[in-house]
Amino acid sequence: MDTTYDAIVIGAGMAGLTAARKIAEVGKKVAVLSRGLGTTNMSTGAIDLLGYTQNKLVSNPEDEIRSFVRTSPRHPYAILGNGDDKKALEILKDSIQEFLKITKMAYVGDTTRNVVLSNYFGTYRPSCIIPLTMKNGNLLEFTDTKLMVVGIRGYAEFNAKFFAKSLHHTVNSFFRQNTLKEVVPKEIAIPSLGKDKEITSIEIAEALDTEYAFSRFLEQLKKSIIDIDVEIVVIPAILGYKNWVQNHTILEKELGVPVFECLSLPPSVPGQRLQQILENAASDVGVEIHRGIQVLSAHIENNECKTLETIADIYRQTFEADVYVLASGSFIAEGLYFDGKKIYEPIFNLPVHSPNRNNFSERRLESGKHSIAFAGIQVTETMKPIIEKGDEITNLFAAGSILANYDYISEKSGLGVALTTGYRAGMNAINKL
Repeated sequence: MDTTYDAIVIGAGMAGLTAARKIAEVGKKVAVLSRGLGTTNMSTGAIDLLGYTQNKLVSNPEDEIRSFVRTSPRHPYAILGNGDDKKALEILKDSIQEFLKITKMAYVGDTTRNVVLSNYFGTYRPSCIIPLTMKNGNLLEFTDTKLMVVGIRGYAEFNAKFFAKSLHHTVNSFFRQNTLKEVVPKEIAIPSLGKDKEITSIEIAEALDTEYAFSRFLEQLKKSIIDIDVEIVVIPAILGYKNWVQNHTILEKELGVPVFECLSLPPSVPGQRLQQILENAASDVGVEIHRGIQVLSAHIENNECKTLETIADIYRQTFEADVYVLASGSFIAEGLYFDGKKIYEPIFNLPVHSPNRNNFSERRLESGKHSIAFAGIQVTETMKPIIEKGDEITNLFAAGSILANYDYISEKSGLGVALTTGYRAGMNAINKL
């Protein structure tokens, strides 16, 4: 394996693959090093830019992000434009447009408008840039609507009866200007997967990529709605890995009504689709994606990263590049560690900014925002990690959930921050090369 590159990106999620693709697009030799698939693979597959501020649902993400830039200067969105809200929004829009382009219109959305989607529990989540298969699922647009919810026999992750009751209550209780007249649950079987065994979303999606299983699935759906005057059909997120857009189009044409997939739980088929879209787009411009490689440490001299020490199985290797991008994620992806007393970043030994660091252990079960969520790496306006007293590692950039000063869980901003900061880190890395 070649171990010398123009740029090396640590992490194969949304932030890392976005940065890698940007750098490779200008003809640079780029490698992505990752232990596994990362958390993007387990995500809902929808891009949340900003869902909540001060526990209130955000209608227009652009307006609220503009406010963030003015009032929260260390938030990742503010750093994008170095405190300039117009520049921050310009970068945000550019990154979104490039993302929509690489999806080949499999995603839709508008940065000035959040939609509200239902999950497997029949509750709701705001999002902005969403898979095409979910575009008819905006709960804010339901008015005296009758839905049919499709359950799959043997698929225990999605209970159609429970979902129907929960969604009916959710819409009619929390969105009083919108109403659901009735939500009718129906159960069907997926041919070739058996009737009695328990099946997974992965097995169903793989089956529906075949013409035989999908055509039989469609036949059962047609029979199910013959005597039910439904206006929309709701299905779990199982429409395939390769043919999901095509399958969705066929369903709507053949059934004669809008169809939408719900936001799913891990293992998430839409999350895996998104991961594949990102990997394909990176590979198409020459990015080399190496999985199963753990980066152990970095060799730093005179505020510059020279090499990375890695291990794969029992084999150790040294990788070298002119620039590096750290997109290794937060606690879930082990880009950050918390040992009960201290939070640390394991590769570059970067200082971790964390408010109220002395009371993490005592507040583990506290509801609402937890201060540990704001922990992370602080960066300059060029996305370079700050090491001490304003110093920086001159050829290192950081992006994604490893960044400090925001709570992607309560804000519902995770993939939005990952996409935009990954895009910005990639552009800045190009300028360094």
